[in-house]
Amino acid sequence: MISRREQKLVDTMMAADVFFNAYSNERRIAVVSSDDDLWPAIRTALQFGLDVIHLHTLRGHVTPPDYMREPSFGYLQINLSEGTR
Repeated sequence: MISRREQKLVDTMMAADVFFNAYSNERRIAVVSSDDDLWPAIRTALQFGLDVIHLHTLRGHVTPPDYMREPSFGYLQINLSEGTR
């Protein structure tokens, strides 16, 4: 048997949770990840009116400006190693 220490489908499960909360009665969610693959789910949550707190885990990482083409009211990004941005 081959064993690898690699997480699989974690991004997909996190995106599904964000989508689920976007369709439920939640008002605010927190996403703890520096993976840019989650941005489509984050954008959907923002479009549904949720406040999103995005906690980046990688030092110096911020959401690329191209991902925020339209105003993203309710979006706050924090780098856990640096503070609020």
